[in-house]
Amino acid sequence: MILMKSKSDAISEGVWARVKNGKYKGDLAQVVAVNDTRKKVTVKLIPRIDLRAMAEKFGGGVPAKKTAIPAPRLVSSSELE
Repeated sequence: MILMKSKSDAISEGVWARVKNGKYKGDLAQVVAVNDTRKKVTVKLIPRIDLRAMAEKFGGGVPAKKTAIPAPRLVSSSELE
């Protein structure tokens, strides 16, 4: 969920927005749902999954160090297996 700020522009479902902070800073997001009473929106993003860090963490190797944020990309189900 992303906090909406009061602006003259109306935010509606289906519009595109740019994330301003956090892990997805700078990424484009599509607005899926708008809750005007709580001033929040739900957005759809491309996930940032670091498969190498997951393999090291769950493969029994040494714990993965905190590294740079992985690039956004689509992941197929065969890559996760």
